[in-house]
Amino acid sequence: MKKRNWGSLARTVVCHPLSLVLWIYRFGLVFLILLLCAAGMAHATHRDAGDQVKMKINISGSIVVTGKCTFNRGGELLVDFGDIRFSSTSNELGRAYVEPLVSDMTCSGDTVGTATMMLSSKDGSAQDYNGNKLLHVGIEGGVATTGLGIALKVNGQIQDVNTPFAVEVGQFPTLEAQLVQTDVSNKLISGNRITSSATLLMAFD
Repeated sequence: MKKRNWGSLARTVVCHPLSLVLWIYRFGLVFLILLLCAAGMAHATHRDAGDQVKMKINISGSIVVTGKCTFNRGGELLVDFGDIRFSSTSNELGRAYVEPLVSDMTCSGDTVGTATMMLSSKDGSAQDYNGNKLLHVGIEGGVATTGLGIALKVNGQIQDVNTPFAVEVGQFPTLEAQLVQTDVSNKLISGNRITSSATLLMAFD
């Protein structure tokens, strides 16, 4: 029987210096890119105290009025005190002159909630009397000073003109106009016709 001699096979790996340099260069380049990305992310998320971030926002919409109220069916209201009688000796009015200011008030649409009303004088002025503001009263075709004024009464209480007051829609107050003698010394002349103008305004809250 023949005896076999088994030889040994050895493989020698030779590491070339140039290949090692290229491997180190590529690895270092990848590491550098990862490092720069991490630094950029950290800078993007970091905010120092006092830094501001701004974003413009545009908001739009349409306002639609669904509630509506009318006085005296949208027409003018004439308050007529009739013949105003006064004493020829004392120059005082013979009685109190009070007339309804609004005879018809109707509302439609969405009128739930509160609102404000105001009796506004024609030129925005008023006369002061006993702590209240009244409408001026003039003489048709004559002087504006008559010693008379017109007070707005809301549920029996005097309310300043040119000043808004709260009302509950659907439960409107009783509005009246009262002729007030503000100056007895201002002589009244029989036959003169008095006049005053105002606008009743209402606004929903």
